Amino acid sequence: MMGKKAGDPACFNIVMLHGQESGSRPGGISERKEKGSGYAGTVSIPGLRGRGIDYLALGHIHAYKKAPLDSRGVYCYPGCLEGRGFDECGPHGFVLLEIDEKTGAMTHRFVPFARRTLYALQTDVTGCLTTAQMKDLMEDTIRAAGCTNSDMADMTLCGELDVDCEKDIGYLRMSLESKFFFSRLRDATTLRINIEDYLYDQSLRGEYVRMVMADPSVPPEDKTAVIRCGFRAMDGEELL
Repeated sequence: MMGKKAGDPACFNIVMLHGQESGSRPGGISERKEKGSGYAGTVSIPGLRGRGIDYLALGHIHAYKKAPLDSRGVYCYPGCLEGRGFDECGPHGFVLLEIDEKTGAMTHRFVPFARRTLYALQTDVTGCLTTAQMKDLMEDTIRAAGCTNSDMADMTLCGELDVDCEKDIGYLRMSLESKFFFSRLRDATTLRINIEDYLYDQSLRGEYVRMVMADPSVPPEDKTAVIRCGFRAMDGEELL
């Protein structure tokens, strides 16, 4: 705090607390034990209003946020300097305060600092017939997000694909790795299956479909999912 007396309304008062904000608790800050992480505070924003605070700096949540505390002050999560995982995507940095000691006026600025930005990306590849088409859509997603090759990305493929679609996840994964400092690719696509197309098909797939459809132990609502898993196994894909 800038001044001779803590909480003096004539001074510019800065308070720092480590805790997650709460809008319901009446007090200032309480502690709770979190498994594997020691103590973490729960900070009551309403309980800190009207106490002459000009700037309340909070920790525990690693994402930048600034909001009014009351008619006088603000509270802020400056975040952390670098994202530590794909649950902490987006810009990271620190907050710079400049305070006029004579007038008490403050300027507040978020300064991006992280060397690498983390992105959680999703690409819908519904209707694609080839790996090349999926790669093009992935690159569209990367451009739209504004990623650079110094960043890190977690890409998920989603959507419905025809059962005869050509998909090389290994190639797509290597293509993604070449564009980032670190990346990972997850395949969450599903197969679009028209069971009637296989009922009279003289092939392994056709025989498998007929076997599943005739099996009374498989609930009707689960037959499509069972057939989809079987087709993926036939294609050598991992069943997660």
